[in-house]
Amino acid sequence: IDGLRGLGARRAATRVTACALVACLLGGWFYARNRLVHGYFQPYGLPAHQQMFEMPPGERSVGDYLRIPLATFTDPQLLNEDLLRSVWGSTYAAVWFDAHRSFLPGDLPAVSRLGTLTLLLALLPTAAFGVGLLRGARRARAGDPVELPLLLLVALTLAGYAFYTWQNPWFVVLKGTTLLGLCLPYAWYASGTLLDWARSGRAAGIAIGTALLLLAACVTASGTFNVVFERTEVSGLDWRGSEAP
Repeated sequence: IDGLRGLGARRAATRVTACALVACLLGGWFYARNRLVHGYFQPYGLPAHQQMFEMPPGERSVGDYLRIPLATFTDPQLLNEDLLRSVWGSTYAAVWFDAHRSFLPGDLPAVSRLGTLTLLLALLPTAAFGVGLLRGARRARAGDPVELPLLLLVALTLAGYAFYTWQNPWFVVLKGTTLLGLCLPYAWYASGTLLDWARSGRAAGIAIGTALLLLAACVTASGTFNVVFERTEVSGLDWRGSEAP
């Protein structure tokens, strides 16, 4: 970016090339090999992944990216008819809660109540992240060299995720691990905003700290085997009887 601003294009290109080379050597070779050997980047052609072709909903529309239903909070399991057609609602539920039921039993009312509490509490750091992004955009416009790379990382990650879920229209691909690339900008923007809010007053600090501690406890309860709930059946949602609405 500094190179594009006229601050040493050759030096900037050298650094970008070195960074890209290290990234390709560490993580890119696997996808390059998939492309060369199998003809695709994502290993959907493997027998273990071919079951996805039978999963709902099986197709995506633009509307799937424009709505977040109430079921995101009231019934956070991805086979809910409303969530099945909401990419961002399903993603939000899966980022903060075991919406795939990998760790939790699938049909206990207490599990849904835990999900509701978790996802309501998660609105706090999510909102802080959004506010932090806006502040970062203003700082980037003012010339801060740190902000633009982080903003680009957020934009490209979300765009890539949207494209990936469009190309792979099955509920099972909607999960937080696909967005791990957001860890750095999320930590940067959410923590800075939360700190500012917490410093606005003693009551605000206590409320924010309590909410975040409770959120951490809820996430631990939903993302760990047999801590609060015992999982006895096979992990994951039973999708075989589900059809796209």
